[in-house]
Amino acid sequence: MALRLNLLVAEDDVNDQILMDHVVVKAGLAFVHYAWSGEEVIEYLSGKGPFAARVKYPYPDVLFLDLELPRVNGLQVLEWLDANPSIVRPATYVYTGAKDSPLRQYLERHPIKGFFEKPLNADQVTAILQERVTF
Repeated sequence: MALRLNLLVAEDDVNDQILMDHVVVKAGLAFVHYAWSGEEVIEYLSGKGPFAARVKYPYPDVLFLDLELPRVNGLQVLEWLDANPSIVRPATYVYTGAKDSPLRQYLERHPIKGFFEKPLNADQVTAILQERVTF
């Protein structure tokens, strides 16, 4: 199957990035791009700095957003999206490695497609990408 989706993964743990690469390549459904911080997610979605080159950094169809990011956390990214309705909101799936993250209680205020605990498994990621391909 041809690669179809553009996936932005907000993840600051290189081990989780390697796992995501393995899953996405195996599924064959998406190109994957990474943001290391919430600040970088906002720059990517805004098309600022190096992310203005949309051929190299295409706008994502799906965003996997870790809640526990440096500088700007995942909840702050969601709040930024809410405050900037001119920015097209990609299908957003939030996850965290923190079992009792205090940020989790605020998620229902935001239009997200799903919430997961780390580590994401291959079946979860594949199901999400397959759903978006047929959307």
